[in-house]
Amino acid sequence: MDLRESNLGISNRHPWELARLQTILGLVKDQKVQGSVLDIGSGDCYIAEYFANSLHMEITAVDAEYKTNGTENNVEKFKNLADVPKFDYSLVLMLDVIEHVENDVALIEAATAHLRPGGLVFITVPAFQFLFSGHDTFLGHFRRYNRQQLSSVVAKSRLKEKEIFYFFFSLYFARMATKLFSRFKANSENSELAAWPFSQSSLVTRFITGILSLDSKVCKFLSTNLHIPIPGLSICIIAQKKSS
Repeated sequence: MDLRESNLGISNRHPWELARLQTILGLVKDQKVQGSVLDIGSGDCYIAEYFANSLHMEITAVDAEYKTNGTENNVEKFKNLADVPKFDYSLVLMLDVIEHVENDVALIEAATAHLRPGGLVFITVPAFQFLFSGHDTFLGHFRRYNRQQLSSVVAKSRLKEKEIFYFFFSLYFARMATKLFSRFKANSENSELAAWPFSQSSLVTRFITGILSLDSKVCKFLSTNLHIPIPGLSICIIAQKKSS
């Protein structure tokens, strides 16, 4: 969860967030990731703590909103990427991060400098600029992306693209409907879009999370196996650091 949202007192995990974690875990399994992980823009450390305590992987979290450096719940936390001393991570996570900065290429290059040669980076971003909303503004987003734009950013960062796919096809249409509705009702898009009224253990949350997780798997399969890139609310790219 973005720290802007947690600072508002939003505590329940949205099914989108839970399903995104399942998508990332599937990629970790598919890519046979082993070794240490660097999580850039880790927010409230939900994903970092899952990696540390459920997958038992060494993980370092970096977020400019942290007040101090230190270790908490088995996660080593840093306020600044420049303070991270290690340069041989197996995986860098940049989950809905690069849209927050003006120079996305520079951020990717700085983060992947900490990757070992052959190491992987998973990047997710919000898709399609025409879906840019008041919630994007609230979260401090500079932009949304399409596949070609994200591929170009990764290429400029001197990484080798392995796989790219849209996901959350079902939420794409929900966002389109919200965008259309906002034209007729002033101030209809704001930070309240982030609030989710049900607990993580509720049947509603579990059901919708399951649907979104299946949605993500179908989107990935169609894109990578059948070369049918159906649109989605988000994009994921897997890239690899080139060997020297």
